[in-house]
Amino acid sequence: VMDHTYWNITWNAEVPPIFEYYDDAIVISSFSKDLGIAGERLGFAAINPKSKEAKPMAELLTTNNGLLGNICPPSTIQHAMTEFLSGPGKYDAAIYEYKQNYRECLDELYSVLREAGFSQAVMPDGGFYLFPKLPPGVKEEAFLTGLMDKNVFALPGSDFMMPGHVRFCALLPPGSDAIKIARNAIQDTLNEQLGRGVHSAVTIENENTHASSLDGLKVKLCESDRTSTQKFSDDSCV
Repeated sequence: VMDHTYWNITWNAEVPPIFEYYDDAIVISSFSKDLGIAGERLGFAAINPKSKEAKPMAELLTTNNGLLGNICPPSTIQHAMTEFLSGPGKYDAAIYEYKQNYRECLDELYSVLREAGFSQAVMPDGGFYLFPKLPPGVKEEAFLTGLMDKNVFALPGSDFMMPGHVRFCALLPPGSDAIKIARNAIQDTLNEQLGRGVHSAVTIENENTHASSLDGLKVKLCESDRTSTQKFSDDSCV
């Protein structure tokens, strides 16, 4: 079984066509990420027709969809997606635009993290997440709590069996007020943890309030598709 959810969002890499290598294979994918419609929960499962189990597996999936209808998105969005996909070039054009936007956000967040002191931040080959290792002397929980106090949310590496790391989701456009707030919060929190002087707050354009004292504004830099009892995941974005 291969998860192809991010297969259209790759950088200097190419996802191989799994059906060419494995007869008994199923590809599961979603339009949540590459088309930015996570709330619609719309995707598909494709079974390699060369598999001897293709027909019974297709029947099983169809039966499950019928018995567990609550797992399917509304028929309206399914019909809309079918019409969209049948339009010549529509899907490719949309993918190209979203991919460019994702890359710009990813480059911006990478720059923010490197400037803040995440020397081991590495650009991924795909997706729009950055998973840097925390600098020496910075504790995972303390850093995430410091970010949360400034209304910036990320996920702990411990949730992914990678303690000492943090996962950020890069969805904030370059030059936006949100990325400016996030930049200050990340820099200030890291400085606090390392005992360095706190970076001076930057005033957001067209606002009289400093980034460090904005009330009610939450800049969400994380994503979670699962339920977690940890406080860091409670307010994660979708």
